[in-house]
Amino acid sequence: MHLLIKHAPPESTHAILCVDQRNADINEWPVELFVHQRRGKFDWGFFRTCRNCISQFNPDVIHVWLPPVISIPALVMAAIQGKPVVFSYRNLMRFRRALDVVEYCAALLCSTKVISNNLICQSSWAYRLLYHLKNGCTIPNGFDFSALGNQIGPSVKSGDLFRLIFVGRLVEQKNILYLIRALALLPRKYNWQLNVYGEGSQKSDAIKIASEHGIIQNIVFHGFEPDIFSKIAESDLLVIPSVSEGMPNVLIEALSIKIPVVASSIPAILDVVGDSESSILIDPSDPRNIADGIRMFMDNHGVYLKNAEKGFLVAKRYDARTMSIKYYDEYEKLNINHLLN
Repeated sequence: MHLLIKHAPPESTHAILCVDQRNADINEWPVELFVHQRRGKFDWGFFRTCRNCISQFNPDVIHVWLPPVISIPALVMAAIQGKPVVFSYRNLMRFRRALDVVEYCAALLCSTKVISNNLICQSSWAYRLLYHLKNGCTIPNGFDFSALGNQIGPSVKSGDLFRLIFVGRLVEQKNILYLIRALALLPRKYNWQLNVYGEGSQKSDAIKIASEHGIIQNIVFHGFEPDIFSKIAESDLLVIPSVSEGMPNVLIEALSIKIPVVASSIPAILDVVGDSESSILIDPSDPRNIADGIRMFMDNHGVYLKNAEKGFLVAKRYDARTMSIKYYDEYEKLNINHLLN
């Protein structure tokens, strides 16, 4: 959202309606801010706050993000006040809880358009149907290349120690257990360290498997890290062994600073890297294949450098300005259609 506003057309104005204002930096954004202080998990007062926000700011287009406790009242109040409203697909869209069904119904009845930041083919059939009913489009997340500074460097940064990094929730989808089993297959001659950033239900299993395979001393579990970009920049290789992904932001972040990537051959990854040879693609269900992909970079510095350069070219396609232009084109179309009707 910040990048979208940062690269917005100069004539546009914005308002943000948020809950509890947990991000202090938002006060510095060039927006009119409306804050709802939530009184509980499900707060009916949010409908009133949405109504007041829309009445006072009088937007041309409303873009609803997340979570459902916010998106549902925002969708309903936008429709009541006759405003065109965009509903966002933020990840792989599926019914995971009862509130998702309510949100889906609100989007079906109230939204004007759906915009997804990831491949629609990965979402469930109901969300694919909604996407087509609402003339949906896909706009990948953008990246602010002006923030790179001097962190770009296509060479192994850590001397004899080869530093791998894993970023994500420690859950079945992210496949941390198979990555650890793969690393256990590496010959002892390799000097490596895996830095794991994230928390989740499989953390204890990951520690147990690493201990059983005698590699626990090579793995550091750091937990959640707010400044993950700097940690990627300090690494030699990013590993993404996921069985499924939405929009793989961490992949693009790594490629943008010429950090090579070993990643699963799944739709979301292939949509970014294609046949660019910018990453080594592996089968996430095969620890031996994952290990071979990692060894390819460890053993071949030429391959490492080539992938780093090609990856940088891939990342440049995801510039935040390009993303912003696409969003504002869609907003303008919605506004014109609304005025004509």
